[in-house]
Amino acid sequence: MKMRVMVDLNVILDVLENRAEWVSASAGVCALCTEGKIIGFVPSHALTTIYYIVRKRGGKALADKAIDWMLSVFRVARCGADEFRMARNGDVDDFEDAVVASSALAEKCELIVTRNVAHFAASPVPPTTPSMFLQSGVKGK
Repeated sequence: MKMRVMVDLNVILDVLENRAEWVSASAGVCALCTEGKIIGFVPSHALTTIYYIVRKRGGKALADKAIDWMLSVFRVARCGADEFRMARNGDVDDFEDAVVASSALAEKCELIVTRNVAHFAASPVPPTTPSMFLQSGVKGK
């Protein structure tokens, strides 16, 4: 069975914005998803956030392309009332991060891949950075 991971918004932005310091590792995680070696999820709010950011900086056509790419590479994690309640009542301080954690749990993800590991210290799904994830040798099952 393939490993299931939640890919946090900052990892996606590293790739889309070609953030020099982090793009290599973040792109490596995305490549594993693209190649079908792991199953990557994104939180549903990541799509609207990405669309907003990319459209503001590069226009509608580029924003549409970014969303199409995301939908071709990742599965969109479910996030309904149960996940929002879990996020609201959980131990993760930041609500947005709590929603990511509760969605990861709902999708049975083994890890949350994020650059903000400290934000997920109280998460029921353990966090890891893109670099640590790649260094762990996880290449899919």
